[in-house]
Amino acid sequence: MDADYDPRARRLNPLIDELVETLDEYWGSVTSAEDHLERKGRLRTVRNIIDQILDEPEWLEADLQSGAAHAEECWFTPEQFADEPAPHFSDEKPFDRAGPAHGVCFLYTDTGKLSHLYEGEPVDPYLGPLRNHGPYLYTLEKHFATSAETTNRVINAYLFEQLVPPGDRRSAEQEARWFVLCDPRGIAGGERSVHVAGYADPARAVEVAELLSAQLAIRFVVARERRRWCTR
Repeated sequence: MDADYDPRARRLNPLIDELVETLDEYWGSVTSAEDHLERKGRLRTVRNIIDQILDEPEWLEADLQSGAAHAEECWFTPEQFADEPAPHFSDEKPFDRAGPAHGVCFLYTDTGKLSHLYEGEPVDPYLGPLRNHGPYLYTLEKHFATSAETTNRVINAYLFEQLVPPGDRRSAEQEARWFVLCDPRGIAGGERSVHVAGYADPARAVEVAELLSAQLAIRFVVARERRRWCTR
């Protein structure tokens, strides 16, 4: 984590330095080639690296930009479960209502797609609409949603690497695991929710969610893992 990182500021493109280092390494291999055929092959690689450097912008746009994304593609609709032994889904989505939540669950996939909320016992998430969105499918119980409305969107996931403290992640064998999820409207394109952290302690998960929400003007949800299914 970089203490000076500002998600609203442009930043230098780090890929350029990486490509220049790679170019330096390959240039050494050109001069040490044993014959011209080998030298030509390595020079083609050098030319490709130079072309990549020339194509890269010096500056990247800010990782956080104003305006919520339009998020429709990330949701499983209740109608998609019509032929499944699924629970009765409400019209409410996990990010609709701020504050604590009790006794409501939703389905979540590794690809960031989600269902609406439902009341009652957690069901196994291996249901038709989810099966192509693995490798892991989850049933999560909503615990808390931050108060801030989503008015910004994240352009680059590099932002989370800089702002999210290392999570106290539980192993797969441990039952309770608390997810911190980002509102799909807070992700560019609005096509998925992002699992930004996982904790063994729900209080810590809420603390991190509140901190991120205050910094980014994006709503985050804390949810407890209740079921998991591996599609492999």
